[in-house]
Amino acid sequence: MSKKPTSRAERAARESGRVNFNVVLHDVKPDDTLPELIADAVDANGKSIEQVAANEKGVFSLSEKAFNAATKIVIGSRDEEPREDTKRVPFHRHQIAQAVETGEAIILPRRSWLELIRIHRCIEGTTRHCEWRTFLTEITNTRISLAAKGGMLRIADRVLPVDAVLEPVFPGWRLCRPLCDGVVEVHRRTCCCYPIVIFDPRIPDIIRELEDIERRIPPVGPPDPGPLRFKDSPFFSSGTADERMINASADLTAIKSLEPAQQVAYIKARPYLYCSCGSSALVASGFIQPDGSFNICWKEPLRLMWINCHEEYAFVIKQYVDGETLTIYDGVAAGRWFHRGDEIQLTSYHPDAMVCDAPGEPPAGTTGTSVMLEAIRSTESLHLNSPLPNGWDRVPAPSGTQGLAFPAPLAGTTVQWKNVGWGKTLPLRYLFFPDLEPIATYYRISVTECDASGTPTGTRKYLDAPLSWIWYRRRTDLTIKREALSLGPVGNKLFRIPYRSLYQALLAPGEIGEWAFQQFHGYVDTTAFANGRHLVTLELFDAAQNQIKPVTAPAADPGTAAGFSFQTWDQTDLSATVPVNFGALTHLFWWDNRTTKAKILAINKNGAPFVEECLFLDGPRNTNVSVEYRAKHDEPLFLYWHDLRWKRGLFTPWQTWVGLTAGSVDPGTSPNRTYNELLGTKDQCAFTIEVRTRAKITHGAGRINDYDNRDDGAIAIISPAPGP
Repeated sequence: MSKKPTSRAERAARESGRVNFNVVLHDVKPDDTLPELIADAVDANGKSIEQVAANEKGVFSLSEKAFNAATKIVIGSRDEEPREDTKRVPFHRHQIAQAVETGEAIILPRRSWLELIRIHRCIEGTTRHCEWRTFLTEITNTRISLAAKGGMLRIADRVLPVDAVLEPVFPGWRLCRPLCDGVVEVHRRTCCCYPIVIFDPRIPDIIRELEDIERRIPPVGPPDPGPLRFKDSPFFSSGTADERMINASADLTAIKSLEPAQQVAYIKARPYLYCSCGSSALVASGFIQPDGSFNICWKEPLRLMWINCHEEYAFVIKQYVDGETLTIYDGVAAGRWFHRGDEIQLTSYHPDAMVCDAPGEPPAGTTGTSVMLEAIRSTESLHLNSPLPNGWDRVPAPSGTQGLAFPAPLAGTTVQWKNVGWGKTLPLRYLFFPDLEPIATYYRISVTECDASGTPTGTRKYLDAPLSWIWYRRRTDLTIKREALSLGPVGNKLFRIPYRSLYQALLAPGEIGEWAFQQFHGYVDTTAFANGRHLVTLELFDAAQNQIKPVTAPAADPGTAAGFSFQTWDQTDLSATVPVNFGALTHLFWWDNRTTKAKILAINKNGAPFVEECLFLDGPRNTNVSVEYRAKHDEPLFLYWHDLRWKRGLFTPWQTWVGLTAGSVDPGTSPNRTYNELLGTKDQCAFTIEVRTRAKITHGAGRINDYDNRDDGAIAIISPAPGP
């Protein structure tokens, strides 16, 4: 049998051991950026055999062995790792061989080689974790505020007084801190916003979609201005505030109530209502920096957008905790999309999010060997109206509002958040300065009742519940650990001071670590004590568990003198602290765990009281009706506000009878309203009347709404309107 003649390419390959071919880019413009090309010899299984780059003349040189074993030669960009979705241009091996034999170049059309160009895209922003109570305040500053009229705010199926919505967050509450560890995933989608016009057929679809979202919002209980509970809130998705849920009810109400031309203007101002968006895809990921920021860059082909179309980005934040990945922010699920040029701040409300601790800044006047009370949960200690101690375990005779929180009024509110009582469990955070470490090793905290002279009375109770602090260590992944501070069931109730050295001694080479944010040195359960003023005392001990005191402390005070100081806020200048020259550090707290009282006592008709269980009122349209009611707290200081409201029949909004009022009513009578005011155009109807009370008591990170109260009742009025 005669041997088949070999081609010129095969002969050249056999002679040089290489197969050389040239690739030319078609229709190159003077200002074009050109891709750096590679040629990849790929076998029948899709496996890369050999990959080479072009030389300065655009010539590729593959080995004879790789060329003969390949089924196709793939031209791609050297700037991108090959993936399933990577854009590359395949050529059959025989096509390359033919081009080599004829001496012709392989031509890449302009559209094909443009898709091979890799450009850098970057996106940056900041991350933070907030206690979820800030959510209600934040949404009042977003689109939902457009629905606020006459001091009312619409949220899902609830109508809330704006003052009550703002109520949970006040200056001095440190509720937000940057995240400093985790991975940020960048997701992208393409949206097209084709102009919307009057009587656009998409408007009914928008209304139906909003109605569907509103039906999926579960009821959150009866109308009440108290803050929602995180676990019950429909407004969160994976720790992320869900904008679609937040805006659905307000948008639906507005669109249904507007004329066609106004509908178009309203919808145009809210692209999320009418833009059509494709599915999202993960495009990149990167780490959160120590300050909570992220700056993530990736290479990709040049993307061309159709007219009226644009790109949007959403983010997912994950933390790796004890071998499991925890999603603490999911902007894709919550519909939180951004444009690349936006100022991007990602806020996680997830209760298990890990936030690194930022050490407290020492106020003016403190030394490096000091300790002071830093915060009560999220309330900075300067907002505690505690007098300067006059002994290691006592204060001067308290007067007025001493022992309460927020002695200064908060401006701009209907009722002032001032002189607030404490309640529930109070987490205490002390600031132990690093230079104190060689001197003090342990601490203990105790609580006693305070008599009228400021002297401790009754049995001193030491905090002794097991206490451990969470810390994390990281080399490549984040691992959460717990370190016990309590010494166990010993009689002196001591806890180790959590200096950084406590966890640093446990780090392996190459690991870094940090204490988690928002941890506390003791938890005072105020419900275990009587209501009233109490003294909370901090004592320090050295490494041998001997009690120590400042050298300036009286000789009679317990402990051995050592070179450190206790500090507390200067009541005349809250920007600085002053030393406490006693053997321990004592603060005064005034707490009260009683509920407020709300009661409807009678309905007055023209001044005459009626207390029947089933009450039907009749008479002329000018008949006066008033409500006799009680709204109080046994300690008047702790009634934040009360109000009285009414509503007619079903499906009507609440209306104010007595607006938000700071003072107590015990008892009192509302202003008169006539049958005509109540009935409106009706001849007869049923009415609901409600009195509400709100407590002015905090646990350091919000008003305690468990101590609120309410009472309601129903009456019927029959009074036909006069004829024409």
